[in-house]
Amino acid sequence: MRKISCYVKDENYNPSSYYRVIQYMNALDKKKYTIYLHPQITENEYKEVMPLSNKSIFVKIYYEIKIYFRMRKALKADIKNGVDTVIISRRILNRIFPNSFKKCLVKMKQKDNTKIIWDFDDQILITKEISKSGFDFLSRISDYIIVTQENLKSLISNEFINKVLLLPTTDGDIYQEIDSNVVESRKYTLSKVINLIWIGTQGNLKFLEPVIPVLDQISEKLNKKIKMIIVSDGKVEQNTKYIEISNIKWSRRDAIEQLKIAHIGLMPLIDTEFTRGKAGFKLVQYLSASLPIIGSNVGFNKKICDSSVGKLVNNFSDINELLEAINFCTSSEASWYQLSINARKKWLDNFDYQNNLRILETIINM
Repeated sequence: MRKISCYVKDENYNPSSYYRVIQYMNALDKKKYTIYLHPQITENEYKEVMPLSNKSIFVKIYYEIKIYFRMRKALKADIKNGVDTVIISRRILNRIFPNSFKKCLVKMKQKDNTKIIWDFDDQILITKEISKSGFDFLSRISDYIIVTQENLKSLISNEFINKVLLLPTTDGDIYQEIDSNVVESRKYTLSKVINLIWIGTQGNLKFLEPVIPVLDQISEKLNKKIKMIIVSDGKVEQNTKYIEISNIKWSRRDAIEQLKIAHIGLMPLIDTEFTRGKAGFKLVQYLSASLPIIGSNVGFNKKICDSSVGKLVNNFSDINELLEAINFCTSSEASWYQLSINARKKWLDNFDYQNNLRILETIINM
C-alpha cells in the first residue's frame, strides 16, 4: 500500500487545495493508498479567522506560530512513518521556508526515496506566498512540478524545466449533475430572465464589482430582467435599478445548485502580471456545467474561451462590448443551446476530470 502525504491550506474551502489535490485523493482506491492530509488550518479555524489579512497583528502572529508547529509536526511524522509520495500545494508555510523544513524534505528523500510533487496554480512569487529561496528549493528538490499553464512554467529555471507538467485545474463534481434536463430547463427560462453567475473567493470580488453598474445599464437597454448570481464567501452590496443581485454564501453544494439555473458564466479580470498567471478555473468550471462563458481577454482565458463556447471581452466596463457579448450568447434559444452543448464538449476534450485523475495517479505510481 502506497503512502501519500499532502500539504494543503485547508480541506474544504481553498480552491487550490481542493481542486488541485484533495478531489483526486478522495477518488483514489483506499485499498491501494493510505493518504495523510496536512491542512495548515482546520475547518473551524478557517470559518473563524479567514481571511487573516483583515485580522489584528496579534491574531496573525498567533496563527502563523500555530501553523508553523502544526506543519513541523506533520513533516516529522512523515519522516517517522515513511511515505512514498509528498504532494505540496503551493507552499508549506506562508512566505517563509525554514531550513528545518527543508532538511525534513531532504531526509525523506534520503531515507525512503520519497517522491515530491509540487503543485502551484498562481503567481505565488508575486503574491509573496513563498520566498524566492523557498521557490528555488522546491524547484530543485521536487521530482515533478505541476502547473496550469505556460506562464507559470516560465517561472521555473531552465535547469529544472524537464520536471514540469502542465495540468489544468478542473472540477470533478459538477459535470455529474448537469444532464440534458438541466440544460432544457435553463433554455426554457431564458426568455424570461438572463441568469449570470460568478463563483469565486472574497479576494476576487474586486474584479466583479465594477461590472455591476454596467450590467444594470445593459438590463435597461435590453428591456429584460438580468439576475447576477454571486456565489462567494463575500458579498457584493450595490444599489441597482434594473438587475437583481443574489449573494449566495459559498458551499460546494450551493455552487452546483446555482450553476443549474444559470445561463452564462462570467470571469472579469484586469490585465496584470498576476492575472496572466491565473488558471481560468472559473471558466473551466462553467464549461463543466455546460454553460456559455464570457471572460476577459487575459492570460489563460484566451486558451479556454472561443466563439464556439462564448465570448472574450477586452473591457468588462465597456457597455457596448459587454452588451455585444451577452447578445452573442443569448440572441436566441437555439444559439444559446448550441453554445451550451459546445461548452460540455470543450470541457470533455480539454479539461476532463477523469483524464487529470489518470495522469496524477500515473505520476504517483511511477
